[in-house]
Amino acid sequence: MNFSVIVPAYREKNLEELVDRILNQKLENHMKLEKIVIVACECGDIRLIENDKLMIIEEEKRMGKAFSINTALKDISSDIVLLESSDTLPHKDTIQHLLEPFKDSKVGMTVSKPVPKNNRREFIGFVVNIIWSLHHKISTKHPKGGEMIAFRNVISEDIPKKLATDESYIEFMIKKLGYEILYVPSAIVYNSGPSSISNLIKQRRRIFNGHLHIKEEYGYSVSTMDPFPILKEVVNLFKTETSMKKRIWIIGAVMIETWSRTLASIDFYILKKIPYKWEMVK
Repeated sequence: MNFSVIVPAYREKNLEELVDRILNQKLENHMKLEKIVIVACECGDIRLIENDKLMIIEEEKRMGKAFSINTALKDISSDIVLLESSDTLPHKDTIQHLLEPFKDSKVGMTVSKPVPKNNRREFIGFVVNIIWSLHHKISTKHPKGGEMIAFRNVISEDIPKKLATDESYIEFMIKKLGYEILYVPSAIVYNSGPSSISNLIKQRRRIFNGHLHIKEEYGYSVSTMDPFPILKEVVNLFKTETSMKKRIWIIGAVMIETWSRTLASIDFYILKKIPYKWEMVK
């Protein structure tokens, strides 16, 4: 099973460590890494990273993540493609776990489990952890793409350039082709969520805007678009939490998500904005 990894990157500083993690993954004998394609814009002198499996495509002008993915796919003939956010780091056996289900010809895409490194003892870190915890619980029933996915190299057409959530479009196309999507919670990828409320709102606003775009343009809703399963999980979390402070924080998390979705709806439906080239958050 041959695979390649695409890493779209904009002003990222941890690319050397990310490449090292990918190259040193624990893999089964039948799994062969062919290429790591980094499509970079304003990432400094990344050509200092040297490896015969590494291909670097430098963009003079930022064109958006979907454009970067399309550019990379033109140089990939592998059976399986992995797409990883450049601000994440995979666990040592993440790729192995993502690839294993493809032994079944019905599987077209697998989804990793993002684990935030934010401090749960602080409000913003607690909220970020709640968001990804809810993502995990929803994905166990209805898989949804996130920080790192793997998919069969069967999508013949370009990903539309003006998309804010390209993973959702890939998810849509894989299902359209008749394949199954599996969530693989053992495939862990580490990320760092926003460090302030304003930045978290920016991120959540952009993501929900992208999901609205996919729904309106292609008639496809990702699993987290339905608020009722999420609210059910939030209520269960609230009931099991014994700390009054953290119960208040849970309410705060709900308020942040509600406000972010409201702003995203205004952006999409009224202001007609699609943030396919989004502002980076700290």
